[in-house]
Amino acid sequence: MKKKFLLAVDRFDQSFELVRYFSKIVSPEDAQVVLFHVALPVPDSFFDVEKTPAPKPETLPLNGWRNYETNAAEAFLEAAKTWLVQRGFPPSAVTIMHQPRIKGIARDIMVESQKEYTALLLGRSETHEKNDTTLGSVTTKLVHMCDHIPVAVVGSEPSTERLLIGIDRSEGAFRAVEFIAGALRNTQMEITLCHVIRSLELKQLRQREPEDYEDIFSPEHELKWQKINEEGIRPLLDRTEQFLINAGWPSYKIRRKVILEVNKRSQCLVDEMHKFGHGSIALGRRGTSVVREFFLGRVGLKVLNLALGRAVWIVN
Repeated sequence: MKKKFLLAVDRFDQSFELVRYFSKIVSPEDAQVVLFHVALPVPDSFFDVEKTPAPKPETLPLNGWRNYETNAAEAFLEAAKTWLVQRGFPPSAVTIMHQPRIKGIARDIMVESQKEYTALLLGRSETHEKNDTTLGSVTTKLVHMCDHIPVAVVGSEPSTERLLIGIDRSEGAFRAVEFIAGALRNTQMEITLCHVIRSLELKQLRQREPEDYEDIFSPEHELKWQKINEEGIRPLLDRTEQFLINAGWPSYKIRRKVILEVNKRSQCLVDEMHKFGHGSIALGRRGTSVVREFFLGRVGLKVLNLALGRAVWIVN
């Protein structure tokens, strides 16, 4: 059965980067694609004034604006479809959906995403500025709203050579592995299975309250903590690696890494991604450790903002 992907696009360059990224990580033989665009009836600034603004053609050239936006969006969608077809996707497997705004861009995308899609892919920014580092309000809303489907937030020109998967003992982490193996099927991509062991922060405790802690914790306790956790995660890393091998990944394309003595796991994973050139990172949405730091609060949005030029997969 073919996987069905929803690509939420506008008519700007960042959306074409999204299409390029998708064409490199998904096998054309077993994928269906919907290029989904929501058209505004009036410029977005009108909604700052009225909840449901009425067009005023006698004062502003709204018909001309709508015609221009419609033509530009249709041209973009056709160009995106042509790009995918040229890269092996059958024309019948690429569908264009260009609909007017109904409830709002984010809500309209969410409603569409509930129709048995494998994943939803979003562009990183709405401002379309080359040096922009924000997610944009639509993407931010969808990251929080779409907990029923894997979501990818794609930056500018992310590499498709390496992908990092954050591994912990949660079910969400293994679901991320299952999704990557089953949906992307890009076995040329190198995968790093990364587990982060957070420090007991004994140094910080002793510095803040030396008299209370100097007789309780010692450096040996930190080493013991690290050893217990490192040995405890090894069977899961073995299981995860074997799962990927069974799914078709060559063993030499799979790398394992355990990082010790870390205070902030979220920042550590992002640093690892940038340091070793991972173009994508995948995490389970609901886990007991990493995911809550990433996607249930301000830290999550900060991490997404720091992942410049990368693709972040959030797997439900």
